[in-house]
Amino acid sequence: MTDGCPKSKKGSLTSCNNENTEYPRQWVWAGGDTAASCIPRRLEYTTVSRLFRGKRIALVGDSHLRKLYGYLGSFLEDESISEAPTYDKKEHKDFKWKVKKTKTSVEFYWRANVITATTLLDEWLEQRTAPDLLVLDPSAHQAKWARNFTEFKGEVPGLVESITKYHRMFGEGKPVFWMISPPFKEPFTRDDENVTWMYSLKKFNSVLIDAGFMAPEGPVYPIDLYSMAEACMDWCYRDGTHVVPAFNTLLWQILSGAYSHITTT
Repeated sequence: MTDGCPKSKKGSLTSCNNENTEYPRQWVWAGGDTAASCIPRRLEYTTVSRLFRGKRIALVGDSHLRKLYGYLGSFLEDESISEAPTYDKKEHKDFKWKVKKTKTSVEFYWRANVITATTLLDEWLEQRTAPDLLVLDPSAHQAKWARNFTEFKGEVPGLVESITKYHRMFGEGKPVFWMISPPFKEPFTRDDENVTWMYSLKKFNSVLIDAGFMAPEGPVYPIDLYSMAEACMDWCYRDGTHVVPAFNTLLWQILSGAYSHITTT
């Protein structure tokens, strides 16, 4: 997955984090027997561009998805990009990228808490319009900066209600994914209900998971970035909060493969 790892034109993602290998602590796209396993398959640019030609992709959340937004637009514009660029406009606002090459609309909506993300979903429900692919992740920024767990927990039922209505209206043809945010590399001290405690984003993520709106119980497909990043905490973080840019390559491949499977089967 990183620049130092060899890549075949077709294959699956495997780890090569053995310190004795030529490429320690990295990932590779490998062929052979691993291609038949259930780990993510790598889709070529021609397949991905055809899959999303004329489609609308919306990412709703905070800086984690803003970074993915930058990669998606760059990748669809230029098939030579094999790794996620460091593109990131550090602004708390919405962005829209109309990719001329594929006529794909890639959109990012800065909705850094559950309430604002829910409000956007309600607006789309009222307008009876929705993106072809929707990815949500508004919880990390809320956990790090607002840091009110009780408030967050109380907002989740409204989100679940809106997502349920969204799924009923638009169905499987316009799937919804939830990116479970990666852990903070360093814990934060906070005061909630007069109790000072050290916490990780896992506590916030657990509320979302327990709400029952993610598959297999619910209609939303989870992408567990938390578990993926936790497994490589010592080398795959850039700033203690965000994973290294190369992770966007993996996320996009997972999304593309899942979208293809959901909408064509």
